[in-house]
Amino acid sequence: MIFYRVYDNTLYQVSDKSNIGFSVTDASYIPDEYLEQQEFVVMRTAHGIGDWGILSAMPRLLKLKYPDCKVYIPSEQLLAKLFGNSHKNAYITFNNNPYIDGFIDDIKGEVFHDQYRIYDDNDTDIPLVEQMLKFWQFSEEEYTDSQPEIYWTQTEINLGNYIINEHSDGNFGCLLVSNRFGTQRGKHDEITYKRDTDNMTKVLKDNDLPYFYWSHIPLESTPFNFINKALNIRNISMRVQLYIKSKAKINLSNQCGSNHMVVRYSTCYESQRQFPIKHNFNYPGIDYDVVKRVNRPESTVYIDGSEWTFSGQPEVGQVAEAKYDSSRRRGTQWVNTDMLEYCKWYFKRECYPEDAKLGIIPLLFGAVERYYNDVPQEKTIDLFCAYGQINDGLRRETEQLCNQLKDEGFKVVTGGGYDFNTYKNILSQSYIAVDAWGGGDCCARLWEIFANKTCAFTQKYNILFPNKFIDGTSYVEYSTIQEFETKIRYYLNNKSECHDIGLKGYEHLTNYHTSEQRVKYILETIQ
Repeated sequence: MIFYRVYDNTLYQVSDKSNIGFSVTDASYIPDEYLEQQEFVVMRTAHGIGDWGILSAMPRLLKLKYPDCKVYIPSEQLLAKLFGNSHKNAYITFNNNPYIDGFIDDIKGEVFHDQYRIYDDNDTDIPLVEQMLKFWQFSEEEYTDSQPEIYWTQTEINLGNYIINEHSDGNFGCLLVSNRFGTQRGKHDEITYKRDTDNMTKVLKDNDLPYFYWSHIPLESTPFNFINKALNIRNISMRVQLYIKSKAKINLSNQCGSNHMVVRYSTCYESQRQFPIKHNFNYPGIDYDVVKRVNRPESTVYIDGSEWTFSGQPEVGQVAEAKYDSSRRRGTQWVNTDMLEYCKWYFKRECYPEDAKLGIIPLLFGAVERYYNDVPQEKTIDLFCAYGQINDGLRRETEQLCNQLKDEGFKVVTGGGYDFNTYKNILSQSYIAVDAWGGGDCCARLWEIFANKTCAFTQKYNILFPNKFIDGTSYVEYSTIQEFETKIRYYLNNKSECHDIGLKGYEHLTNYHTSEQRVKYILETIQ
């Protein structure tokens, strides 16, 4: 493989490499000087629609981590100049994306493109976009939501809805048969052809739907001429095709990058694997139908660890909206209704009072073994406030106030990017540590604080909390930044009370919220 460098609008072939990027055992990261400039370019050295689509979450994630930055995408003209390959796939991917600041024809300096990544030889399933974000100095918590995303114009939505409503009742699938059908091991391979045919036929017959379809040859000439045809979408614009795909119950193909674009919105099946698919994106890999194949609903327990929606992936715009409307934390597709109907017990990590009315049982995170610090630490730090990302709940506001307290002379540690052992040591040395809503109301941070006998300041939860900690006794709760400031100033001046609260929080944790206690809770509930 050839490693490329893009500098001052010029492409340079630097060297042949057996692995593109940097090994996790000898990692290199994007220069701090580049980050400080706050002007970023997102670029691929591959050119397919799927190649670009798998980077489509990067602008949003960059804006979340660096709120004041500018994010640019190379224009069709610039890509043609660099690679000699003219295509519209970057434009198709990023048009109307609110997190980009434009398409550019000119780039000064270095471009840190897709070949700048951090790979792990022991884990070849890490998606490419996550490898790139690691190079960009993202923590694991900051890149969990990295699935492809698209932002359609209202005109595209209106046209897509018109086509859907004209040719279906809204319950449909999409089928794509590309020119790679039956060619995995050569121009035409009988074994591959039979495998693709069998795989795709099974899904089609298990999902008896009308299908919008795209085929490189007439559908009648393929083994799938039996389907209930909704419409041939071959001559519809690609972005409108993608919108239709996003509304489909399933998307099925032999192998094609356009399906990679809609894994956030629809269940996608692919028969072929040119590479392990997780190199490219996180995808819904849970086979829910196994529950029905086992067919023991009277004995089946379903555990839902999701946040934002039942899939664990937020709706488009949900995260930003939830900042100012907490009800949006509970997405409109909140409960897996199939599993709720079919399983006798449905446990949910983020369980709201209205969920309990449906028979759903709350099951929070708890403290796992690695959260505890093996070496006792003396409390020498007044306050610790460290988040992976700061855009949910009151994270940004609490961090800003903590920085203000640092300026006032309190011993305060803020910021992120710590390795876990360093983070745990700082936590155990702190009188107070701050928690606020993240992806869910209750994230791992709370349990890490308790496990280190530190006084936990946490944003008040909306979810159900069995064996809850007591405000002012085993933790401290706040609902507004004003309440946070009042309470934090009080306890900073009464650190002996912080010490007692930290010990009582630890004691309550060990009694009710360890991994062992979680297992007992599940078993006692179902018995």
